[in-house]
Amino acid sequence: MEPVPEMFRRIRTNRRNAISINCALVSEDYGEKTVAITPAHAMSRICSAESDPDEVTIDVPARTLTSILDEVNPPQVDLLSLDVDGFEYEVLRGLDLDRWKPGLIIVECLTEESRAVIHGILSCAYDMIAQPTFRDYVYRARSIA
Repeated sequence: MEPVPEMFRRIRTNRRNAISINCALVSEDYGEKTVAITPAHAMSRICSAESDPDEVTIDVPARTLTSILDEVNPPQVDLLSLDVDGFEYEVLRGLDLDRWKPGLIIVECLTEESRAVIHGILSCAYDMIAQPTFRDYVYRARSIA
């Protein structure tokens, strides 16, 4: 998933065999069809009330991870790597873990507070098994040996 149209086109060109979807991932209760972002390649960001009103913004489709998995319908999800610069909580709230339970989840947490929130969400069905970097945490589903 890639929200920035220019970056999405690059993915489609460079990863021709990959399933690519142009959208921003949101929580189940987001309620809007689009997300306003400021496109800036790898430094793109979601607009907020504090955003500069003179900045260029674009609206991109808003989708839950569950809706994408339902559409693609993979036989299983072995690994979910989640690096969305502070929006991990919202993305995970858009993932129905009863229907789609990745075997492993690697999640970036920018702060100790976000790590605690993410751990609270995942600890009901996952064990944290590794911390390969100071920001990244690896969780394994309990049903996976």
